[in-house]
Amino acid sequence: YEEERIDLNEYVTKYPYATFYARVEGDCMTGSGIFPNDLLVVDRSLEITNGDVVVGVLEGEFILRAYLKVGKEEYLMPDNPNYKPIRRTETTSFEIWGVVPHSVLDQRRRRHVRVDRLQQLLR
Repeated sequence: YEEERIDLNEYVTKYPYATFYARVEGDCMTGSGIFPNDLLVVDRSLEITNGDVVVGVLEGEFILRAYLKVGKEEYLMPDNPNYKPIRRTETTSFEIWGVVPHSVLDQRRRRHVRVDRLQQLLR
């Protein structure tokens, strides 16, 4: 076994000056495996493509959603059925702040979910 030093910034982005980290608040993207208090890598240098998880600004507030374009319609989509899609209109505009290419899941914080699931496998 040989120890390797990894620079996380080199792994997650080619443009560190356009990249920042953000902590997740809320549960609107749990279907994508993004949970409250996870750490997000947000890269402002990336072009948005359909299906990307993005950080956006809606009415002055930061939001986390998936970007979806269907024809000419643009949406910020939650990945949790408890939330509704947000469609871009003349009255509801949003700004995309950056793309989330990576997230860091806190495995220790989610261990209770894993224990429950593993115990069910023993039954």
